[in-house]
Amino acid sequence: MERFDQYEWFETDTKETLGIKKAELSEKEYTLLKTLLTTVDVLPPLNDREKMWSRILFENKEVKEKLEGFRFVFFFTNQEVKEPELFNEAIKAASPSPILWMNRREGILIEEIRSKRQNPARFHEIVDLIMSDLYMNVSFFIGERHHDLSNAHALFQWYQSFVKNCRKKSSKKIMYVKDLVPSYLASLIDARTSDYLPTVLLKEAAEDRELIKTVRLFLESNLNATETAKKMYLHRNSLQYRIDKFIEMTGIDIKTFQGAVTTYLALQMLEEM
Repeated sequence: MERFDQYEWFETDTKETLGIKKAELSEKEYTLLKTLLTTVDVLPPLNDREKMWSRILFENKEVKEKLEGFRFVFFFTNQEVKEPELFNEAIKAASPSPILWMNRREGILIEEIRSKRQNPARFHEIVDLIMSDLYMNVSFFIGERHHDLSNAHALFQWYQSFVKNCRKKSSKKIMYVKDLVPSYLASLIDARTSDYLPTVLLKEAAEDRELIKTVRLFLESNLNATETAKKMYLHRNSLQYRIDKFIEMTGIDIKTFQGAVTTYLALQMLEEM
């Protein structure tokens, strides 16, 4: 992910904001652009905590800091945020944590854990707050708690890769590592295997959209037939018929742990085809 501060920002006469990478801009070109356009500061100023985390995550600097733990929370909006400072205020009203922006649509919040008794931020409430106050949809990917600050830079890089590979495959507003592991594992499989494995495993069932939809919902409902039947407005016997049909067509018993895992990964790959 690229960050706002890697760009010089300008505003045209028509109030359009333009960003040009600093690394690609000579001093002479920058001076010329300043005479033609208005320079703008699109980022809220960083406080001391945010500056510290910026040094840790982006520059791999060591800092002397005592924390009980920390976790990374990535956020993504459905539109460009024109006033990041208002967005920051909305989040910090519920969770006073350092926030670092990556671009106009996404960034990272670092939840600092200062005691074992500290309650985690309620991100479902933050989603509702931003929707009601800023009329904007936002989703969060919430990392696990970590304790070794010296490893924060490496962890952050891994989380970036993890999130990039699989977060768009989920429609949930709140996502956790455990929710995205199947999608992540599926994304690591080579293209040829991804093309062949779903049809090899699922056989003719791969072409039956209604059957595939039923099986996916059954797996995502923790193999609970009653819950699945309610969600699909089906009689339990009708659901059982579909499950038995899938087992007969594929030879995979999705009511077992191994069968469920194999099928779910195959469905993840099928979705990408």
